[in-house]
Amino acid sequence: MTASINDLQQRPDLVLPRSSVGPPFRSVLGSPIWLNGGAVGTLEVYTTAAREWTEHEFRILEWLAVQTAVGLQAIEFRRELEQKRHDAEEASVQKTNFLAAVSHDIRNPVNAISLLAEVIDRCAQDATKREKIPELAKSLWNNARSLVELVSDVLDLTRLEAGILDLSLSDFSLCDLIREEVERALPQADAKMLKLECHLPSEGIRLLSDRIKVARVIANLIGNAVKFTEHGGITIDYSRGEDESLLIHVRDTGIGIPSEQVEHVFDEFMQVRNPERNREKGTGLGLAICRSLVRALGFEIGVKSLVGVGSTFTVEIPAIHLAPSHGGDAATHSAGNLAITRSPGPVAAPAPAVLAGVRVLLVEDHEVAREMTTQLLESEGAMVDTAANGREALRRLSGGGHEVLLLDLNLPDFDGIEVLRHLHQTRPESLRMILVVSGDVRPERISQVTSLGADGLLGKPVSLLRLKEVLAGKLAG
Repeated sequence: MTASINDLQQRPDLVLPRSSVGPPFRSVLGSPIWLNGGAVGTLEVYTTAAREWTEHEFRILEWLAVQTAVGLQAIEFRRELEQKRHDAEEASVQKTNFLAAVSHDIRNPVNAISLLAEVIDRCAQDATKREKIPELAKSLWNNARSLVELVSDVLDLTRLEAGILDLSLSDFSLCDLIREEVERALPQADAKMLKLECHLPSEGIRLLSDRIKVARVIANLIGNAVKFTEHGGITIDYSRGEDESLLIHVRDTGIGIPSEQVEHVFDEFMQVRNPERNREKGTGLGLAICRSLVRALGFEIGVKSLVGVGSTFTVEIPAIHLAPSHGGDAATHSAGNLAITRSPGPVAAPAPAVLAGVRVLLVEDHEVAREMTTQLLESEGAMVDTAANGREALRRLSGGGHEVLLLDLNLPDFDGIEVLRHLHQTRPESLRMILVVSGDVRPERISQVTSLGADGLLGKPVSLLRLKEVLAGKLAG
């Protein structure tokens, strides 16, 4: 509130400003300056003679204090606007750099795929070079997979930054999840002669969280450790925090991270912006995706690293996410710690006889993909019919006899979802399995197709081995 002191000589307890020239101040009128709900200062008027201030002078000073607050607010808004403009310009520069780097990284595998296809074609025409085709085909597949992983990472990160993330909570064994991810990484570790160990408690640890997203985090951390470790090995273990939180550690003996880069290691596209990076090891989006997923799950993630010694990434899981252990967990592990140190035996592929004689309808609008998938399935004994659009697919299905439908969603006449809706109402008795094959693997898309009667969704690109495994598992049931 506005207040005054008519004669300052009667208040010797107050320390007031003094004029550098002339007599001292004798009277003061002051009004507070309010900003953002609080007083940030006062507007004061002094006189050199004692006096009583009028109500009109009170009102004038209050009005001036309000105008001062408005001016300060304008200055604050201007600063915020300048900061936002600066941040937007910096983000624009980063986006431009990122797009340039990703464009370069996309062109690398695309160029390799184009060259490999040309070389394979020439080798096929030269009998003396045909023995090189299997190796060339493997390299072609690896480059295609790298391209898909890059595009998938960019799309995933975009969705996470936009806040498009649904959590599907369940009670699951963290020990089993980590063990599965370690086993998946063993072939890559074995190829580099790295020791891959996993030490977890035999009594088991259970979480109440989103199993798929937790698995993505663990898989990214283990995969990253394998990529950047050339000698030694990787160890996954655990500890307990002071607040009963659970700490999962992924330790490696890799190249390490320079101290000036450690705090930026989870930044988007950090590796993309590094001119000295090894481009064969990805764009560096994996850790940014991990950070976004961990935050969405309510966890924390951190890293400690020394160049030439290695790095330790730690995921901290608050106690609130830990579920009571089930008695059955202990039976799945050996006494003491669970340790996985060697690669499991090769997984036997489904016998070709499983697909022999199975009548398949393949619905795919991309001509090359349709022809190649047909040849691969026919090489396994399947009898394949094809359709390039939804209307043709429904016409062929109406004839009956098909046991399996492989359905693409993005069709030229109408969406594959419409095909599923139609089959949901009138599904042929012979049709034992509907499998959607699509590049759209969002959780909401999977939920949508399964609610319409599909038996599953496989993300593109799909290998023949994976397709055979899924088909065999369903058809054998």
